[in-house]
Amino acid sequence: MLTAERGSFITLLHLAWSVAVPMPLELKVPLAYPVARHDEEAARFVSTWIDLKKKDGTLQALYEHWILGRSILGRSAKARSHRWSILRDVLRWEG
Repeated sequence: MLTAERGSFITLLHLAWSVAVPMPLELKVPLAYPVARHDEEAARFVSTWIDLKKKDGTLQALYEHWILGRSILGRSAKARSHRWSILRDVLRWEG
């Protein structure tokens, strides 16, 4: 068992695999950005940036696109068809 994020990455390496996320599943995983010790200005900047991205829907849209496979415009992401090949498409070689 892996996180959906890691599973999604592995499907890029193994195209026949897919990610299954049991529903309903409401899991929040904290994410950390390293900031130099005592650099309060940088910490405030990163915190503000994350809050703004949550409020404007950017983080949710990216999650839906990259993890759930939905288009940012609300349509389903298209499955890739096979690439054209001389062996397969012209010579009809199955191997």
